[in-house]
Amino acid sequence: MKSWPFWIAGTLVLAVLFHISAILAYPYAVTGVLHSRVVESEGANKMIAGPRASAEARGVVRPSPDLLYAICAYDLTSGPVKFSAPVPDTYWSLSMFAANTDNFFTVNDTQAARDEVEVILVTEDQIVPDPKGIPIVVAPSAKGAALVRTLISSEDKLPALQEAVKAARCATM
Repeated sequence: MKSWPFWIAGTLVLAVLFHISAILAYPYAVTGVLHSRVVESEGANKMIAGPRASAEARGVVRPSPDLLYAICAYDLTSGPVKFSAPVPDTYWSLSMFAANTDNFFTVNDTQAARDEVEVILVTEDQIVPDPKGIPIVVAPSAKGAALVRTLISSEDKLPALQEAVKAARCATM
């Protein structure tokens, strides 16, 4: 009868350890699954423009039918990766996510200095010899994902916006 407090204490300790382990591992698992799906279907360091979101679409978590998406599973192990994309005349953003799902870089249409955004993504130990004025962003992990989002401001503009999203690029330098 006196051993039940030890069983309760042991169970609580195991539950806390399992809970903390799950919380720490879950973000990496989410990005790992996304990364492997994208790499298996199209390869790393390639921007993939998806179809317009619908009720069945789940390539992006909770997609909005008012947005067009393009995704790139980046892998910096082979060297720096350059991102470029035209910025249409509507809400637009490029967001980069580390292996643990942390958003470490975002630029949107109001921050873009021109009608095209270019960014070079590197790890801490990579050097870009001549970036030609292109901003360099240091990624906290060698693998992750970049997401382009474009607002469908008008159904009349949909074809042009789809072309702009398809023109987004992600490639090893």
